[in-house]
Amino acid sequence: MFLLLILMGCSEDSQYKGIEWGTSKEEVKKIESLELLNESDKELEYKYNTNLVEEAVLRYSFDANHNGLINRVVEYDFNNEQNEDRLKNLNLVYEKLETEYGTGRYTKDSEFQGYSWAVDDTYIRVVLSEGTKGSVFVIYYDYEHYKAILNNN
Repeated sequence: MFLLLILMGCSEDSQYKGIEWGTSKEEVKKIESLELLNESDKELEYKYNTNLVEEAVLRYSFDANHNGLINRVVEYDFNNEQNEDRLKNLNLVYEKLETEYGTGRYTKDSEFQGYSWAVDDTYIRVVLSEGTKGSVFVIYYDYEHYKAILNNN
């Protein structure tokens, strides 16, 4: 399952007010005021409002075994796939998050390149993915769920 979350700065963070880890899909639908684009059993996808790019989506992912919301993903579509531009875009998103969360830990592996933070009950990653070359993702995981995933691998 592709679980990613993206957040860009304090003003956009207000879009998450009242939506906490474990919130049910039905409750998120009641609280979220963004335009709903798609819905499946385990995911809600909304048009995400940002001044960074023209097209962005916010995805909420749910797990019935975990009792509700397990992550939020914001995908910023920069519409370019050149490696040099991709790194610029990653750093642009990172700089916005760095002002809020401090210096992130840099990681690069065969699947992802980016930065991460552990903040309260949330694990945050801003990454490039080889599978979606035009986009930058910020991944917000329920930290307990994220640790469980790591322990199972």
